[in-house]
Amino acid sequence: MRTALLSATERTPTGEVQAFQNLGGRQVIAWQFDLARELGCERIICICEGTGPELIDLQRSAEADGLQFNLIRGPLQLVGLVSADQELVAIADGLVIDRALATSSFADRRGVAALPAQAGIAAGFERIDAEYAWAGLLITRANIAEKLAEMPPDSDTIALLLRLALQAGTPVIPIDKERLDSADLMLADAPEKLVARENALLNRGASSAPWIGPGNALAQRLSRKLAPGALEKGPMAALGLSALASTAAIGLAAFEQSFWAILLLGLGAFSLACGQGLRDIRSRLFGKPAQRRFTQISNGLFDISAIATLTLPAVPFTLAERLFLPLVMVGMLRLSERLVSGSLRALWSDRILLAALLAPAAWFGVTSQAMALIVLIALGFCLIWRDRTPITRN
Repeated sequence: MRTALLSATERTPTGEVQAFQNLGGRQVIAWQFDLARELGCERIICICEGTGPELIDLQRSAEADGLQFNLIRGPLQLVGLVSADQELVAIADGLVIDRALATSSFADRRGVAALPAQAGIAAGFERIDAEYAWAGLLITRANIAEKLAEMPPDSDTIALLLRLALQAGTPVIPIDKERLDSADLMLADAPEKLVARENALLNRGASSAPWIGPGNALAQRLSRKLAPGALEKGPMAALGLSALASTAAIGLAAFEQSFWAILLLGLGAFSLACGQGLRDIRSRLFGKPAQRRFTQISNGLFDISAIATLTLPAVPFTLAERLFLPLVMVGMLRLSERLVSGSLRALWSDRILLAALLAPAAWFGVTSQAMALIVLIALGFCLIWRDRTPITRN
């Protein structure tokens, strides 16, 4: 069993608790919590000066995931919470480390992460010997914690554990100093460091939709601009606006306002793409798998609203006739998304572009002709630029 030891006591020069600073829409200590889970920790212990809303939220997250959670003030309390047969994962106060780097180095072994001394000290890390500075992460046998009972109660718990781990012969695991330059490893002791890391995280989390699908590409880039401030409430707000616009489009179409209905349909498509872009960024940032099922359902509902918008108004005896062309068009678009090769798929998944093409056609009263032309072009793409991989691939 592994137990994680976090800390929320160090402050920045401006007086903020390092662990509670925001990074990519989340607090630094929340990133550390995720790292502890990824390293297999079943209990989280946090050194703090007192209980606050940030730590209460962290406790709720831990308990919701079935983990044990404890708050302590110093080394003596830690002694009674760990046993000799456990492993202790200590994370430096305010440490920000790329999760892939940490897990690849420490997933199945003990060690002290270390940087070259000169580069590490310049970045704010503690020297451990003439050659190395501590990189803020260590995994060691928990039996060394027994010696904390002999230490003063106001001692720096994690610093003591580091010294005890080194004295016990815990191996040093070197980390390249280039990780400091790429913001994969840092201490959250200055706002400019967090800004650099945040930009790196967001750029990595955002997908770059190809410009051959210009509507979706624009929506994806707007999503990146809106992050991280919009990551919490933005996805639901965007999806709600999409649903409202799509419903209003159906209503306008029923009253023979096709041009305005298609414009609203375009707004709904753009809002949907922005919402999905924000959801993807949030999923990548938080290390959670993207909910593909949710995306498939939302795209399916939008296509249904598009078919309804392009079919209405219709009286019962003309419904089948008016429904046929929109249904075939959307079906061909979906088939093209699966059949055509490479980046060309982005062209046929772009419902914003579709609305932009159909709105002028509706203004001039040639919507049916425009839909028929789109069907023919999609069919041509499926026949000429078909991907040779099986259609049943995942």
